[in-house]
Amino acid sequence: MTYYAYKPVAVLTYCFMASVAFSFPAQARTTFLPDFEEEPMKFSCEEGGGEDYCLCERSTNPKYYLVPGFPKCTKPKIYDKTCPHSDDWITECYCPASYNQTCTSPYRGVGLICDGKYEECCDTRCREGSTSGCSYPYVTDYTSSTGCGETCYVCRYGNDCNTSCSAGEEASYSGGYNDFNGGACVTCFTPPPPEPECTPYEDESGCNCYDCSDGCGGTRQCCGSCYTPDPDPEPEEPDIPDIPDPEPEPDTDPCAGKSSISCKFGCASYDSQCSNICTSCKDNPDCDISSMNCPHGCAQENSCGRCVSCNDDPCKGVSCPTAVSCGLMQTCSDYSTATSCCSSVCTACESAGIFQCPGGNPGSYCECGGSHSSYALAHYCHE
Repeated sequence: MTYYAYKPVAVLTYCFMASVAFSFPAQARTTFLPDFEEEPMKFSCEEGGGEDYCLCERSTNPKYYLVPGFPKCTKPKIYDKTCPHSDDWITECYCPASYNQTCTSPYRGVGLICDGKYEECCDTRCREGSTSGCSYPYVTDYTSSTGCGETCYVCRYGNDCNTSCSAGEEASYSGGYNDFNGGACVTCFTPPPPEPECTPYEDESGCNCYDCSDGCGGTRQCCGSCYTPDPDPEPEEPDIPDIPDPEPEPDTDPCAGKSSISCKFGCASYDSQCSNICTSCKDNPDCDISSMNCPHGCAQENSCGRCVSCNDDPCKGVSCPTAVSCGLMQTCSDYSTATSCCSSVCTACESAGIFQCPGGNPGSYCECGGSHSSYALAHYCHE
């Protein structure tokens, strides 16, 4: 039973009326209560809490505990009964039967804790990868999750290809993109020097002229010599026989005066009249192939600047330390040394000096030391 008193000072009068069968007179007593401002006055049985409080406090089966106000129990604890004489008295708070899991590393409790136990445990480990992420020269290939929902990163060796060329070099797209700056991968090469200026041959004059090479990729007039007959002799006496006509000179060679060009990679075409006169050259066959895409740089280029051999992976065969995942009450005590092939990861855990007290009723033992002075929720302690 709860009594409320308000300002001004309340006056509580107890009257004891005597029966006519007794000889002592009727008595009256007035008691002045302290001032309260809309706060309930709580009394134990010994302090005059009333008959209802006494009935609840003296009950042993079941045993009731005084818990005024709400909530009656710290979550997730529950109780079974309320004293029928007063709602301020309840049976002991206890954990539901579903709180039966003790979670130890690498497992962690899910949700609220009740006297050191959980309804469910989750696995903090990654099925593949680690929760520490990826660092150079590695990039994230894909992600997964631990049983507790943390992100796990699966790493792969990143493509750190060349994306720019020096002054005086030309770039050729080699396929793919750089994983660290997003630029397109290119192969750099130095263009061949320009050919020296060419002085063409001059046209010839004469007979039987035709087009021929001027030595610089163009054409010119090539001509043979002209036949000039000797002058007729003076007429002689009629009885002197005529001088026979001289035999005509043979035709001029059409290839005379023509020269063949020199080709480094072979002749591509010949003169239409002279099969041994080369008029154009074949291109460099090394330029007909594509450069190899080398994540670790090109080892060898051909005469046209195309990459034909790649450098080996500098981290091939290197075994990196395996990362460990520390629990909620732990901290990392040792890290591996970062190298050009392996990032620094946690390799050992130790206690962080933090532990949990589930709370309890007034006067109950506190795992942080001492006892609880009042009703306490679950809390953490530090060594």
